[in-house]
Amino acid sequence: MKNFISTLFLLLVFLFLIPVTMDAESKLISIKGFNYGDSEQKILDDKHFTTEFKISDYSVSEGNLELTGSFSDNEQEHQFSSTGKITESVTSIYNDNDGSNVTVDFEDNSNISVLSFTIEEKAIKNMLMPVNEPLNNHTVIKIAVKLGDSNKIFYFEDELKNLDFYNELLKNANDLSSEIQTLSNKEDLDDKEIKLLEALQEERETIASNELWFTYITKDIEKEVIEVEEGEEDLLNEEISSFSASDIVTDLYPIPNIWKTEFQNLRTVINTSSSSYGYYKDAEELTVGSGDIMTRVIRWMWVGNTADINLSNSNVSTGRTATLDITHSAKYLYREEDDTLILLDDKNSDFYLKDAKVTVSLSSNVGILNDIRTYSYLNGGDVEVDTGALVGLLPLTKWFSTVKSIYDAIDLKPEPIRNDYSWHDTIEENEAALGDIPRVFEVNIDGEMKHPSDVLGLDYKVISPTDMESNRTGYKSVRFRYQFDVKEKVTTVTERLLTEVDKELSKGFRVRENE
Repeated sequence: MKNFISTLFLLLVFLFLIPVTMDAESKLISIKGFNYGDSEQKILDDKHFTTEFKISDYSVSEGNLELTGSFSDNEQEHQFSSTGKITESVTSIYNDNDGSNVTVDFEDNSNISVLSFTIEEKAIKNMLMPVNEPLNNHTVIKIAVKLGDSNKIFYFEDELKNLDFYNELLKNANDLSSEIQTLSNKEDLDDKEIKLLEALQEERETIASNELWFTYITKDIEKEVIEVEEGEEDLLNEEISSFSASDIVTDLYPIPNIWKTEFQNLRTVINTSSSSYGYYKDAEELTVGSGDIMTRVIRWMWVGNTADINLSNSNVSTGRTATLDITHSAKYLYREEDDTLILLDDKNSDFYLKDAKVTVSLSSNVGILNDIRTYSYLNGGDVEVDTGALVGLLPLTKWFSTVKSIYDAIDLKPEPIRNDYSWHDTIEENEAALGDIPRVFEVNIDGEMKHPSDVLGLDYKVISPTDMESNRTGYKSVRFRYQFDVKEKVTTVTERLLTEVDKELSKGFRVRENE
């Protein structure tokens, strides 16, 4: 009887322990990896993997993942434990494929920083290491970590066979893109909603940075820097001369006016040669010797319009504009092996325009600036922000050869003559109200212009005053000036100046009488 009871007791203990053991084992996940900093070649064989990231335990609740794991290098074992927010993918390369993808943004850890933690339901071949290309369309987990303040970075990439882990994360993932879209589609946002949208946009940039972590880890190499100003277009690729620059996206021009070979070289280009657009482009080889090139580019347009005045109808021109617009901010990956160009992210290049200014000025004997309306929209054109404004008062007949010379001659002063100002039509009225003639006007912002559809600008009219004694009719000109710095974030609190841009344009119009 005693033997029977003992046997029964042991059996019950065994049966009790089985679920616990199975549950613990079901949470064990191993991901192959290597020291990214030591890799000067492609990982072409399993023997090149030198370590594993072992997930020993995890729990998911309320959109967050709590994870415990470890990995080793040649020196020691590294323990990791942290909590992160689960989010559906936000970058173009992952959103455009058939599968659903999740990323986890982990809290800062004093010993180990998680640069990236993503799971792709259907992995994209071009985004896998060569040795893992057979995992195309498989569920793949990718982790990149950095050790403390050192330069040691470890990258792990492997098939995820524990699909319960993936499904649990996906079920609890925050849909950040939908939240942003919902707010963006609203016609009128209150202050609380504007702050929420700005916070969500910043969070999206953080998530995008995590998913494309490798775009921040580059080798220090000496690169060619080309500054292309007006009349120097031949400094770019010779092949361009055989084709007309396209204003739309084609195989030859992945971004309008930017030739395809610019995504296949490592040089930095600052192009301000055109009277309608400009761009800043930089590129890095992801792994030295691989031929795989990641390109970041921000492209803008500078617009300046004029309109003729027919004095037989009116002495005021129709409304015209002067704007600075972001048209593209993107990251691309060129894969040399199969000669393909892949769009990684079409919303954020990590570059931005700072301290932007748009200026309109009238040449001598042109007329009076009138009915000016200033505006700026950021966060992809969704949020209207306050602008600064400066006015330049000058005698109607004083002549200057360039906008820059006007700046040297006068002090632009803050003046409340925009949007709700009662404008004056004659020289006499303006001199009485302001002391002189409004001939220069600048609109500016302190914010960062970094998303497609971000814009800074002003609408204006020109008056040919009735008390103008001579030179009232004829061909006139308006000068436009666009100034800004191109910068990039180095950390969340520091930035790097890449280049300064100062572009001047001139557009003509005609004042005629009795026609």
